[in-house]
Amino acid sequence: LSPKEAINYMIKLDNWLKLSNKEQSSLRIFSQMFNGDQQINMTFIKSYVENLYNNIDTQIQAKGKPGTVVESFSKECIFASNAKTEIYKAQKFPANIKMLQDFEDAMQYIVPPKGHIGIKQLTGNKKYAWEVKINTTDRLVSSDNTMYFDTYIPEGFHKRKKSTN
Repeated sequence: LSPKEAINYMIKLDNWLKLSNKEQSSLRIFSQMFNGDQQINMTFIKSYVENLYNNIDTQIQAKGKPGTVVESFSKECIFASNAKTEIYKAQKFPANIKMLQDFEDAMQYIVPPKGHIGIKQLTGNKKYAWEVKINTTDRLVSSDNTMYFDTYIPEGFHKRKKSTN
């Protein structure tokens, strides 16, 4: 690391420290400041996640996805620290960082119940009322049925077919 590069990193950290607590708790914002292309940037991001991000809840203002029936909705939701830690431990680096980013990105939008990535109300589930979907299996759910997403479900709610072997 050259002196010039070190100064650039110090400036980035100083700029990050000037952000609000809400902005400092966002992996999206931190990752934009330290683009993950270089190894040193990934080291900064990994350290941030392990030492700060996973230890605090992240507040996100979710909005209805444009062009859908829920586009007029807006609600604050929370990505709970315990769910972040579960995800981080369940995946290997750097896949765990990517999954945390994917969940945070998905939490930006409230979406209709079928076919979209984002926060959706569950209509056929008696235990949970809300989920965050990022792919075909991985989910975050709210154990108290608010927008406080505190439980990671790696297999989602899909029933597995029994093996015939």
